[in-house]
Amino acid sequence: MLLGSDHRGLRTLSISLAESMDEREDPSKPLHDKGSHTGAISALDCGVFAPLVASVGVDCTLRLFDYLDSSCEVAHDLDTEAVSVAMHPSCYMVAAALPDRVRVFNVCATTRSMRPWRELTSVRHVGHVAFSPGGSLLAVCSGLNVQVFQAYDMKQRFQLAGHVGVVQSLAWSDDDAVLASVGEDGGVIGWDAGSGRRLDRMSNVTKGVRFDAVIITGKGHGRALIASGCGTSAPDVSMQSKSRRKKAKNQKSGSTSIWKDATADSAISAHRHSHELGLPVLQISKDGDT
Repeated sequence: MLLGSDHRGLRTLSISLAESMDEREDPSKPLHDKGSHTGAISALDCGVFAPLVASVGVDCTLRLFDYLDSSCEVAHDLDTEAVSVAMHPSCYMVAAALPDRVRVFNVCATTRSMRPWRELTSVRHVGHVAFSPGGSLLAVCSGLNVQVFQAYDMKQRFQLAGHVGVVQSLAWSDDDAVLASVGEDGGVIGWDAGSGRRLDRMSNVTKGVRFDAVIITGKGHGRALIASGCGTSAPDVSMQSKSRRKKAKNQKSGSTSIWKDATADSAISAHRHSHELGLPVLQISKDGDT
């Protein structure tokens, strides 16, 4: 027997089992077990030490794909649609962000399975989640705050408060030293990952802007935060560093202008064609050059 589910998926059911099954049980199985998503993909993240990609979709599933073999290695049904996903650098742990909690799974490479390990219920209005590059910490956008957990036991280390609007995204520096967060309040905040202290020299608020994405590039005094967003007075891309600040102004034509001093409109150092709308995602290459 072939069944259609509420999540746009197809499932099969043995007729012999249907006659004797308990009405509280679901003996049906996905038609494409460990196959592709049956709906749009909401978020994905890539591992470091294995060729794996974790993805979540509107079909309420969490899947791991081997991008070398082009195959789905593991599939797990979630009870609701996840909004974000993060894979540990070791590829042995995956965190799926549900609207009111974060579910952390252990990934078994030998049996090709995922088993629930921890459930973080202290978070609210969950958005973006991300493991630090070194794998020791997990950061979660939780309403107006950012909560940071220790990866080895999932105990909370910090609750970072500084935004007055919902936190939209976050990013780690390559050396795990700095965590950056951006929000719908126009805030771009840098945090010391060791102490949880706000780094004022790497923080700024732009009124009338909703920032949706952020990345960190460079090291030491050359480190910069790059954020993108949109709004009535929104810069399309904003760059802040310890030694100087740069801003990119979104023109009506969709171009982007970058200058060294935010108060000097004539000191434009670069002019690029930009998107007509805000950029929901930013990414930087591993070598930091692109």
